[in-house]
Amino acid sequence: MKTQFQKFTKTLLITCLIIGYSCSNDSNQPASEKEDLTSEEVELTSEEAELTPEEEALKDCEDKLNDPNFEGTVCCTLGSLTVSPGETSVYEHRNNFDPSTVTWEVLSGSITITSISADTAEATLKFGDDFNGGRILATSEGAVICSEWIDIAKN
Repeated sequence: MKTQFQKFTKTLLITCLIIGYSCSNDSNQPASEKEDLTSEEVELTSEEAELTPEEEALKDCEDKLNDPNFEGTVCCTLGSLTVSPGETSVYEHRNNFDPSTVTWEVLSGSITITSISADTAEATLKFGDDFNGGRILATSEGAVICSEWIDIAKN
């Protein structure tokens, strides 16, 4: 009886060592031998990645603009939400009605509108050396009027 127990114990110990060794070697495999991620796993990984506030605003805007079931007016003002003093940055205004004219306005802060695109949908802004935060407003006028302001913080 004692010998059967000893054989069982030795077999169990050897099995545990083999399994433990083989599992510890999985992480040491060269990259060429590791399994590639499937496209579904890559999509899931990229969806889980955290979006910046600018990326999230763009995604929300595009979702609304491209939704065939959305009824109503959509306008979005997009651009950097944080900038450094002295920096220049381009902002864009999108809407779901054409044609339209966009009017740009600085509501607060040391911000100068340096140029507006021919179609008025983009504005280049220069932030003063004393910039400490501010707000801009874009208003699109066409069949309807739609305005959206964004706050811009000092980086």
